[in-house]
Amino acid sequence: MKKNIGKIILIVLGAALIALSAKGLMGVPGQKAALEAAVYLEEAVVLPENEGKLVIIHGEPEMLAPAYDEELKLTINTIKAYRYKETYKQTSFTDEERKWEWVSGGQETLTGQAKIGEFKLDSGILSAFPAESDYVDFDPAETKDYVLTYKSIATGEVCVLPDGGYYADTNVTYIGDSYFNFLGAHSLGERMEGKTAYRYKYYNPEKNGVSTVIGIQQGNLLVKTDSVGTAVLSGEKTREQVLSTSNGYLIGGAAVFMALGVLLVVLGLRKQKSTQKGK
Repeated sequence: MKKNIGKIILIVLGAALIALSAKGLMGVPGQKAALEAAVYLEEAVVLPENEGKLVIIHGEPEMLAPAYDEELKLTINTIKAYRYKETYKQTSFTDEERKWEWVSGGQETLTGQAKIGEFKLDSGILSAFPAESDYVDFDPAETKDYVLTYKSIATGEVCVLPDGGYYADTNVTYIGDSYFNFLGAHSLGERMEGKTAYRYKYYNPEKNGVSTVIGIQQGNLLVKTDSVGTAVLSGEKTREQVLSTSNGYLIGGAAVFMALGVLLVVLGLRKQKSTQKGK
């Protein structure tokens, strides 16, 4: 029965990915037409005749207000950041092994306010900017009640622990029958159980520089639209480069998901065939 359920799940997931990929590929002509009809601006100026139209601008984003983490009350001095959460939990409990480790709790996107030329960028467009650098420049006044520690000195990742504790070398495993080893591991695991740690990746203007941005003009606001595959491209792109790059992203992504969907369906069918032979 479990084998049949696994087979069905694989086939359904595969079919869903294939359907989504096909839908994406079908959208390529529409995206191409939208980009061809877009207004390409050499300078990021707001013109009345472009109201409600798709426009393409380029330039370096100027921060008007930094991103802010409402939950932790921390300012991240950038236009866009990712926040990653981890929780310290017991992940194994048997007679032979007790194990505690940091478990991922997902990520959240934080955005500030920014503009390029005369255009302010909405949160949807800001969310499309890359955030790849490790953030360490916290305001000491905001983190005075938190513990800050390196997750990895090699990479420079700094973690914020709101409820105290440690981070480095806190993955604890007890294996064997030593009573004293068990007490030591169990004591540390119990003390750290449930504690949370946060780290941030941010948009670094020094590494990224000029970007090409695509959106709908609404007054002096540039708004993200689903009619194009991506809202932000690295560097200053010509109209032709925007067309080729955006279509390449869409086609490449659809192709990857299509291949994955086909693989899942094949694995599901193969599993079904093996089960039938076993019978």
